[in-house]
Amino acid sequence: MNKAFTRFFTDRGMTVTGKRAYGTADGYEVNAVLHMMDPTAPLHFQFSCFATPEQRTAIEEAVGAANIPGMPLAAWSPWGLIIGLNAITAKKLLERLPGIYETLLQILKTNGARGVGYCPICGEPLPPDSKQYEILESQVTLDSACLEQINAEIRSENDAYNAAPNNYLRGFGGALIGGLAGALVAYILFQIGFISAISVFVAIALGSFLYQKFGGKANKGMIAIVSATSFVFGIAAVFGAYLLEIRAMLDAEGVSMSVFEAFGTLMEDQKFLSAFMGDMAFTVLFSMIGVVCETVVLSRKIKRETEIQ
Repeated sequence: MNKAFTRFFTDRGMTVTGKRAYGTADGYEVNAVLHMMDPTAPLHFQFSCFATPEQRTAIEEAVGAANIPGMPLAAWSPWGLIIGLNAITAKKLLERLPGIYETLLQILKTNGARGVGYCPICGEPLPPDSKQYEILESQVTLDSACLEQINAEIRSENDAYNAAPNNYLRGFGGALIGGLAGALVAYILFQIGFISAISVFVAIALGSFLYQKFGGKANKGMIAIVSATSFVFGIAAVFGAYLLEIRAMLDAEGVSMSVFEAFGTLMEDQKFLSAFMGDMAFTVLFSMIGVVCETVVLSRKIKRETEIQ
């Protein structure tokens, strides 16, 4: 974990292991995970606690009223409150973190959420033999009876997932739309003199969303199809921009020649060749960066829960 983030957590009595931190604060079991490559919410907190439906609603309203900056994620898991945080820079996030951390703990406490000593699933006092379990990169203390209930639900959900059809063709339709959107972004950016990974981020994010909306299954096949489609469309957008410029040049000069024939002729010019190869090399590089980053994020999102041991 980043040294500055490590210091923040250790100063608060938490234990840092790799990209994760764990400890207790104000009577709540707290987990934090730092994924620096996640463009949406690199820092995730989980506050293990039990809250009634009414308390959860009150906590949600209080979190919303707190106007916490850079919070793209605020949701409940079966074992507590999950918060995702982001900022323009890691330094800016660290500047905000102490206030955000204390605010969230205070909101939980004020609204009566039960923390350490209570099962976050049922809200009852934890038996003396209760254990701590590894759940989605977090350590959570649970009642063994509630653990079995959660495992039964996980088994049922995974069985339903495995039985569902892949629907690759339908999903590919969503990937195509995402690829086209990314290509449009790439084309616009290229026209104003920029080549970046933004277009691939757009293509993969939208493509993966529509892939599932169109009926495709969220699995490794989806990641491969969406990533490959986005990559190809990103390259095609820059190549297409060159062809459109050549077409416009031919029309302006009244030259009767196919755009591909003109492209072949221009490729014999060293200056044009260098410019074209340079733009394509940068496009490939930034597209690969975008694909790698988004693949990491998607892989984590589609990871299926396994039975808690």
